[in-house]
Amino acid sequence: MIKLKKILQEASVPTKIGFGKGKPDFKHGLVKEFFEFFYVPNGQPIGTFMDMANVVVQKYPEMEPLIKDIGGVCDEMFDYLKPPNLEYPPYDLHNLTQSGGAQAVWNYMKKANSLGNTIIKTIDKADPKKIASGLKGLASMLEKGKDIFTSSFGPAKKKRRIGFKF
Repeated sequence: MIKLKKILQEASVPTKIGFGKGKPDFKHGLVKEFFEFFYVPNGQPIGTFMDMANVVVQKYPEMEPLIKDIGGVCDEMFDYLKPPNLEYPPYDLHNLTQSGGAQAVWNYMKKANSLGNTIIKTIDKADPKKIASGLKGLASMLEKGKDIFTSSFGPAKKKRRIGFKF
């Protein structure tokens, strides 16, 4: 079982702008961190994941299944944040049901970005076993983040209409 208190110990946190200045803003910060790692503007992913995938598959083609596993988890989380064909997303960032959930997911995404950048930088020097281990660690980190995300946020609230029903 994952203890949120252990996950929530990190150095820097995103803060709110305006009247909430100086207060942590994990809900919007986790979207920024996730989209920095994985974003699909028009069918082709961009971000740290794509850069890492290109470098790893070019150097070690046998690690493509690990990259596909990471991409599958990222696709699932992307659909939670920006659903392709739904009017309402399945999860709403404003409907936080577990305190510390947004902070924990943000922390996992921050670590995923850091690990992805480390893999990109050290691909030439590192041992293939260490790269494979890093990719497996990245996949499990994203999976844990996805699990905390789905258990910490509730469904989107439907829009209310003002007026009478006829």
